This record gives sequence, C-alpha cells and structure tokens, in this order.
Amino acid sequence: MKHRIKARTVGKGIALASAGFAAALALSTSASAAPSLSVSPNSSLSDGQSVTVSGSGYKPGSTIVLLQCDGDKPQGTACDKQALVAAAADAKGGIKATFTVHKQFTGSNMAGGSGTSKVDCSSGHCYIGATDASHPGAQGAGVVLTFS
Repeated sequence: MKHRIKARTVGKGIALASAGFAAALALSTSASAAPSLSVSPNSSLSDGQSVTVSGSGYKPGSTIVLLQCDGDKPQGTACDKQALVAAAADAKGGIKATFTVHKQFTGSNMAGGSGTSKVDCSSGHCYIGATDASHPGAQGAGVVLTFS
C-alpha cells in the first residue's frame, strides 16, 4: 500500500552527530514530482521485524531519513528516534534500505517540541515516513503499517 503524506512538518532540527549532518524532517507540498515509497512487507508485522523500504522520486545524492511514527498524533510529534535510518538516494533518485519496525515504542517529538509519548501501533495507525534531509521542505512520502 502506497500513501503520500502531505503535512506541515514531520520535524525540524534533528541532529545526527554520528552521521555528521543535520537533518530537517519536513513533509510539504512541492511543484516537482512527488516521491513514492513502498514497504515490504507492511502488514501482519511482528515487533522487531525487518522490512525493506524502497522509494523513488528523490533528488539524486540526497539523504533520505526514514522514521516510524504515530499517525494519530500531529505529524512528527511521536516518532521512534531510536530506529531512524538514513539512506542515500542513487543517481536516479531511488532509495532502498532495511528498517526494523516496532509494535510499541517511546515516541520522540521530532517537530521541535519536547517530551515523549508511549506509542502502540497495534491498531494500525503507525507509518514509516521518508523525507529528504538534504532539501528541507521537499515533499515526503509514507506507508501505513499493520501489526499482527
């Protein structure tokens, strides 16, 4: 199942010191072609399961940040920061990465606020979101997850 997420912000100001770059997680509308994202599998998932995330439509060479977030909360306010994955877009703007999903996690506010919240994805409201950290404000994409 593919979904495009349009939003004000998934998050701003996340610093990734170990990777040596600062990423701004922003999902907004854009005049260029919308990126697409797929997650396989994305249903009947188990806690700690590895999934394959593939995407296209990103700017070549961009750093694409992948996060699992709670779709019932304002975007970017309850994401699993511990599971964050960064993927480099290839020469054609494609990405492919392995991502570990969690049925429950402590959600961090990636939208510039503070605090954490307990997230339970068993009711099907969580998603993996992707955004271009190299080009803040670029449109992102996301895929809804369901757990068994």
